[in-house]
Amino acid sequence: MKSARNQFILLGIICQGLTWDGYAVAAASVGLWMLSLRLARIAFLIPQAFEPVALVGGCLAGYWLGTLPGQTSHFFIGHGITCLQALRAMRPLNSREKLFSLVAACVQLGVGCTVILDFRFVFVILAAVFLIPRSLVELQRESFLTSAPEKAPSPSPPLSWAAYASIFFTMIVVFVGFPRAAIGSPLQNRRNPGASEGSLVDSILDPTRSGLAQSGKTIFQIEGKNLGLLRSFALVDFDGTRWFPDTRASLKGLRFVPTNDLPKLEHRRVRVKEVAFLGRVLPTDGPVSFLTGKFFRRPLQNFHGIIECDSMWNTANNVYEFWLNPQPHTDLISQGLKSRLTQHPEVSPRLRAWLDARIDGTTSPIQQASKLEAYFRENFTYDIGAPVLKRLNTLEEFLFDQRRGHCERYASALALLLRMQGIPTRIVVGYLANSQSWFSGWHNIRFKDAHAWTEAFFPDVGWVQLDATPRSRDPSTGIEVRDFVDALDLAWFMNVVSFDGAMQRDFFSGAAQLAERSGAWISQHRTDSTTVLLAVLGAIVVGWTFVSSRNRVPRQESATRSDSDLRASHYYGQMLQILHRSGVSRMPSQTPRELQETIDAHYPAWAGNTAPLTKSFCETRYGGRSLSGSEEAVLRTALARLKETAATKPGRSGPGSPEVGALDKSC
Repeated sequence: MKSARNQFILLGIICQGLTWDGYAVAAASVGLWMLSLRLARIAFLIPQAFEPVALVGGCLAGYWLGTLPGQTSHFFIGHGITCLQALRAMRPLNSREKLFSLVAACVQLGVGCTVILDFRFVFVILAAVFLIPRSLVELQRESFLTSAPEKAPSPSPPLSWAAYASIFFTMIVVFVGFPRAAIGSPLQNRRNPGASEGSLVDSILDPTRSGLAQSGKTIFQIEGKNLGLLRSFALVDFDGTRWFPDTRASLKGLRFVPTNDLPKLEHRRVRVKEVAFLGRVLPTDGPVSFLTGKFFRRPLQNFHGIIECDSMWNTANNVYEFWLNPQPHTDLISQGLKSRLTQHPEVSPRLRAWLDARIDGTTSPIQQASKLEAYFRENFTYDIGAPVLKRLNTLEEFLFDQRRGHCERYASALALLLRMQGIPTRIVVGYLANSQSWFSGWHNIRFKDAHAWTEAFFPDVGWVQLDATPRSRDPSTGIEVRDFVDALDLAWFMNVVSFDGAMQRDFFSGAAQLAERSGAWISQHRTDSTTVLLAVLGAIVVGWTFVSSRNRVPRQESATRSDSDLRASHYYGQMLQILHRSGVSRMPSQTPRELQETIDAHYPAWAGNTAPLTKSFCETRYGGRSLSGSEEAVLRTALARLKETAATKPGRSGPGSPEVGALDKSC
């Protein structure tokens, strides 16, 4: 794995593995690649004819496994490339095959660009910038070793910081200036919220069953002042044991206000990380007066203020913005809907007596609702793992026996008690904006923030939110690692992934305005601007001079090295001529060390004289050593003895000279 080419291939394999949800396939692909390299070391070779089979078999396996729930088959060809790369690692490759491996790794890296949209891509792009130039330099060196070994540097010279700086600068210029356009259709959601990981409904109505109940996994992030409870859906009908959504609520189009009135409204901006878990609903915390976004189609609003869309999909810009009217109009409900919103099971004498005692002393319905809400908050306990209530008389068991439970228990109990008083109610399920990131200022909405509350209708006021759940968990005020990761992910997403055509135009218009203001300032402060410009130029000159003086090789030393290089090459060239006249020629693929190993094995009579000549050539040509006068005398003596010994043409000590084709050996 010391080879930069192998490291870059591994990077491409990791990117391909991340096209699947989770890290299992990526880990398995890395294990396959490492196993292939291990088998190559023990000379475990597979014939080249098996490579098409590996490519086709990997494609078929990737396509078939991509049909599993929650996965995708879009990138099945990349899995075939992974199998091909692993198979090729088990045999020596020529220059063309190595170049093909690099191109294939670039294809897999491009696949990673489409699926790794969070801050993890920062590490991918940094590794690619570091490995791609090194891989190309390594490939060029190996081609030199094949065609002209004396010209091949050994080892490969590292790139300077200036080279990497120029690469980064070019990347930034291309990223900012390349025209943005939408190409192709969006990828469909890869998750199935109701399959194995649970959904928002499970997290609220049955937290002990959901796989994501109380999970710290972030669903979306929201920015805005005075955030309220974020609504996702409403429960209206109750059959005695369970609540159900209002299937009769009709959808209607949103009524948008003119854009000139937007500054008067409250603004919210939401970045969605898990589109599939929204269930085609856009969470909002109030009546929406304006809405924008690009990852959903045809948003409509029902009577309960829930915004539903025809479809949603993953894009590189899962962001929507909405504006709230701080003074919404009072809703009216029909007599038929009021009858449904006040339906409740038959009230027992014990329950009626308990309810009358709780609201004793109140005169208005809104006071009764507030008093019941306060009673639950002050006398009950929040408990996510409360025992399951019985199917019959669950409300009475909750009020009289358990007196503990999660938010759905309190929302249901308050809604039913208010309905017994003739007050229309509904249960709303959504999220509580509980955790604000200290780093970004955005609220991170996680599965553990899922919440349910009660809304009651009062004719003179409208719908009023009532949250009877005891507050056992205070909002976190500490700095957590997860908050830092979410803030880093948000910054990457909002400034890099979401850098679309509109942001590009804003960037260039802002740069033009900055240049215009700078020109005006320079014209007004010519003396100050001239002083600043001269100071900057002086600092650049001083810095360049300092760096050049540290990296500059003295002329005399440089001339000495060049002269030593020429003399060592001269003696080594004479050695090659003597060997050639004696019937031993250096193969184009052989390095000086490999030629010396061949002489040691098959011409031991010559080895004592060729060894100092080979060593001097390598150390002077590639090691930067200077050739002293005494060493030169030793080389002349060794050359004269070799000429005398080679003239006798000694017999070979073994079979024919083997073909040495290892290209990774050097002096």
